[in-house]
Amino acid sequence: MKAISIVIFFLLCGGLLALLNISPLTIMEDLIKSVSQEKNDLRSVIKGASGQKRKGFLKNLRQLIAETQQILKITGRENTFSRLVGIATLLMSFGIIFGMVIQNGFLSVVLGVGLALLPFWYVKLTEHSYKKELNEELETALSVITTAFIRSENIIKSVEENIYNIHPPVSNVFEEFLLDTKYISASTPDALLRMSEKINNSVFKEWCYAVIACQDNRNLKFTLSPIVRKFSDVRIVTDDLSMALYDPLCQMLIVSGMVVGLVPLLYLINTVWFNILVGTWIGKVMLAIDVILIFIALSAGIRLAKPVEYKR
Repeated sequence: MKAISIVIFFLLCGGLLALLNISPLTIMEDLIKSVSQEKNDLRSVIKGASGQKRKGFLKNLRQLIAETQQILKITGRENTFSRLVGIATLLMSFGIIFGMVIQNGFLSVVLGVGLALLPFWYVKLTEHSYKKELNEELETALSVITTAFIRSENIIKSVEENIYNIHPPVSNVFEEFLLDTKYISASTPDALLRMSEKINNSVFKEWCYAVIACQDNRNLKFTLSPIVRKFSDVRIVTDDLSMALYDPLCQMLIVSGMVVGLVPLLYLINTVWFNILVGTWIGKVMLAIDVILIFIALSAGIRLAKPVEYKR
């Protein structure tokens, strides 16, 4: 009966929002924007400059949202952020309703917040595969362009010769470079400098700076091939550590599955213990703490599974 009352309550809330012409998705987007914006008051600026700013939940949440938006931007999926917010809203509603159905207010809040973060964690987890594909495409593109540049000593001609052998998103950057040198700026070093900022990759930036230096000294062109070979080093290290990177996350998911599975198993083993866990306030708090620890471990596991990058 209480479950039906909860469903009716949410239906009434949805009907009220529809009458007021207010979208739950819009409310969620505004809430995320307000959370993601850091305070710019004098006290916050002083604490940040003096290193006294503490890392709390809101700080980590802002960082997660910012990283998610950045990943969507570099992968060309900026328009999917609204869809991501919609999925987060549905998951949060499910978590809140589930907690209210089993009459656990603590768990309702924890599930609502934790499930809402799952889409953002998933996007962050896809960063590894995207950067691996980007490194492979950059290695191919820079390798053929470098070979052509060593032969012709003309970077624009080298790019034009190989532009049809390069695939997105790298091809888009070099196409913009050709348009820049043809219609916007007559300075090749300036165009190369602008191109270096369009891909967030340290090896690609180093290659662009080396090509800029080659415009004044052609003998430096032989330094380009060792730079390109760094992508091979990154690929080898990534292949060697691919299992080790995901091992903490896999172990965490296995342990979390065992913890969640113990709850229904406890009902079969000892009904009294199960009733204490789900029926008393101490049991409800302990259950909520367990779920909090699962979400914290999931966040840490995803953070450890970051892609390998070459650092100078």
